[in-house]
Parts: sequence; structure tokens; C-alpha cells
Amino acid sequence: MQSWWLILAAAPLLLGVEPPPVFTRDAEGVGVTGIPVPRAGWETLLRVSVGSRENPPLLGNVEKTTTGLRFRPRFPVAEELDLVVVLAGKQEYRLRGTRSVVLPTTRVAAIYPSAKSVPANLLKFYLHFDAPMARGEAWRHLRLLDERGEAVDLPFLEIDQELWDPEMKRLTLLFDPGRIKRGVLPREQGGTALEEGKRYTLLVDAGWKDSQGRPLAAGFRHEFRAGPEERRGLSVSQWSATVSGSELRIRFDRPLDRALALRLITVDAEGEAHLEDEQQTWVFVAKEARPEYRVTVDHRLEDLAGNRPGRPFDVDVFDRITKVPVAETTVLTLRAR
Repeated sequence: MQSWWLILAAAPLLLGVEPPPVFTRDAEGVGVTGIPVPRAGWETLLRVSVGSRENPPLLGNVEKTTTGLRFRPRFPVAEELDLVVVLAGKQEYRLRGTRSVVLPTTRVAAIYPSAKSVPANLLKFYLHFDAPMARGEAWRHLRLLDERGEAVDLPFLEIDQELWDPEMKRLTLLFDPGRIKRGVLPREQGGTALEEGKRYTLLVDAGWKDSQGRPLAAGFRHEFRAGPEERRGLSVSQWSATVSGSELRIRFDRPLDRALALRLITVDAEGEAHLEDEQQTWVFVAKEARPEYRVTVDHRLEDLAGNRPGRPFDVDVFDRITKVPVAETTVLTLRAR
């Protein structure tokens, strides 16, 4: 029995058949063993190209080793690329790249306003993602459906320059203002995007790419109802405020634009602010408790329909401007009780 194994092992030599060369590929290049290496001229035996032998050979050096040859490229080669190795200008061997499977992980983290009921003249949504997204993808992967499941025609202002924050993690979806303001042509001809009393669903499909070119880990849907329109200007005097140690709380008379509220309501103390109660309560926690705080409200602050302190969004377009606009603020002095 042992003699048969010896014959089989020696068969390639007896028949004059040479075993195929053995290739190894790593971060430093390509190695080959199992080939005869002459004393001279071995530098030209090994040629490596990307994808096809018709492509130009990679720049690099061929080295002689104790077991064969090694090609070291001048520049690193991505491990997922296929390589073609040509020996002595004749024999061609293909080395497949390693294509690692990267599972998608990016998701829609939050949407604001988060309430299940919003004014029918809602001005914007904020979509928050937990990782940076790719630009130029939004309008292919967003739909607003009515309660019959049909797509609302062009509800958002689809501008080429998508409204992303610097980190590419928050997208502002701006409803077409021409369909919100009364007495302007787009609203008269196309009607409003949202109708009071009706239900809607904002859909984000999973095909939306993140900054790494990967799709979302899952789609996203937000269901909400359109309530009565809000046409009143904001009134800071209607807010209620309390101070308890290092915590300040201001309860608004209606939900506010989250991004603007966090930026335009400031305190003369170090600390952090956030919103609660579906963006209707502002909370500030100071690093150190004080008996008195000064809270400054910038009048660029808006509610969900774009109304500002003392200035409704839906102002008469024929009103005359009698003074130069200036930055206006209201300062609240809050004392602990």
C-alpha cells in the first residue's frame, strides 16, 4: 500500500508535470514559490497588474527570496482589488481581492418636531442621523404620504443645495413657504401641502446612502396629524419660568423650533440646555447654582410655523417697512424662590 502512495506522490515528476506555483498576498505585496529562479534575469520574471494583464504593470521592485520571488509595490494596493500576476511573460494567474462585508449601521436617530400633532402650516422638519450622510441623496429617498397612502405632490422646497448641518448629520426639510403663506400664487394654485384634520406619514427608505456609501440599516417612518394652523406671533410674556437650584425651566405657550430654541435662548451662566415635552419646555442646568439668572431671548426665535416674537410668519405682504430692522431681544431675569 505504501508503494502506491510513493508512486502517486512522484507522479508529477515521472510524467514531467510541474506543480503550479504558490502565491501569497499581504499588505507588503505578492510572493511566489514553487518556480525555478535563474541566477540572472529573475528581476523581469514577475509582473503584477490590477484587474487585467492589459493594464499597465504596478510600479515596484521584484526581490529574490530563499523560496522564490516577491513583488513589493511602490504604493499600497487596496486589498479588495483583483490582481493579475504574469510569470515570464506567459503564464497568467489571478489573485482575487478580499471583499469584506460591511453591514450598514447608520439610522435615523430622531425627528423634530416629534409631536404626533403639528400645525397644518408647519414650516420644517429636522431629520437627525447617528452618522454623517451623503449629499445629493435626499429627494430620491423621502416621501410624504397622505392618509390614503398616496404621495403628496412636492411638499418640500427641493433645492439642489440640501440644508445639512456642518457634520452632515441633520437635514432640514423645509415645506414650500409659497404653499403656507396666504394670498400668494403657489398656495392659490396648488393648495397647501398639509390639510387640517388629516393624517400623514413621512417615509425614509433604507436605500439612502451615508457618507461611506452604505445604505441605512433600516427605513424610517413618522406618522402625524395636521392640526389647526398657527398664525399668531410669539409672546414671551405668556411663558412661565421657574428656578430650582441650578435648574431653570421655561414653559412656552406652544412648541418651538428645537434647533432655534437651543441656539437663540441663552443664559449668563455655564451649563447645558435641552427641550422636553415635545419641544414645549426649555430646561437649562447650570454648572453652579446661583440666586439669579439672566435669560436672553433672541427675536429670531420661531415656533413650528415660523412665527416670531411679535411677528407672525404670515404677515401682509403689502405692509410698509417703516424702520430699519435691528436685532431685537427680550431679557428675562429669573430668581430662585
